[in-house]
Amino acid sequence: MKKLFLALMTALSLANIHAATLKLDGKLTSNITEPVCTFKLKGNIRNVGSSSGTLKMILMATPNPFPSPGVIVGEYTLGTLPNGYQITDFTVKTNAKLPTATGNYHLTITIAEYTGAGWKNIFAEKAGTQNMVNGDIAGQKKWPIPSTKAVPPIGKLPNGMRILLDSKATGDMNLIPTAFQEKSVSTVKSKNKLETVLNGRKKAGKFTIAAKDGTFNKQRVTYSQIVIDYGSGSKSTLSLYFQGTYNGTYKNVEKTSVGSITTWGTFKLQ
Repeated sequence: MKKLFLALMTALSLANIHAATLKLDGKLTSNITEPVCTFKLKGNIRNVGSSSGTLKMILMATPNPFPSPGVIVGEYTLGTLPNGYQITDFTVKTNAKLPTATGNYHLTITIAEYTGAGWKNIFAEKAGTQNMVNGDIAGQKKWPIPSTKAVPPIGKLPNGMRILLDSKATGDMNLIPTAFQEKSVSTVKSKNKLETVLNGRKKAGKFTIAAKDGTFNKQRVTYSQIVIDYGSGSKSTLSLYFQGTYNGTYKNVEKTSVGSITTWGTFKLQ
């Protein structure tokens, strides 16, 4: 079976009058942790029909079971998928937009294809229900930032040092469910280069590190700011608030083609 990884599926296509036929072999799930929408695929989605036009993954929230009118909570452009190719395991994030309403909403993951007749849904997977209260998720838990007092940060990252990040919450401090929390490992390769492994995929980047003054847990602190440029418009600004010699709390602001997403969590240096 030929494979086309998500990282390669970025080029937009011209209008295509032939519709793809998608088959899911595995599990496709979604999660809303305001203000982030996450899609996770374990397995693959295969195109067993004609080569596709541009494909877009969408999370729909509808007051009645799909298909019915509703709102788009989040969407992510996948690109094109030729006949016989497949998308394999991935986790992607985009900004979430919840309906400004109260009630129980049905969630559905759809994949729409752009054809000569416009966008058309060619795939749908039920994603459960969600209770909304005035446009917010009911009962959404907050993540308590570890209260240990901050200490002075390290000044540099020597070759071979690893930065282990364990995601816990979004920028609104909403707790990410365990199944959607991620662990990443960045290994320093030289004075200004590193390699990051996330969800089994590697990406190389260039980084700078500097000491910054700011506020953490209502105290004035000095922290390490690491700016990582992965190219193609992808950049992370990682703030490390040390609460031990080689560990503490981090804030990561990642800018990608789908916007800016902030994550909080804990880190270790090894």
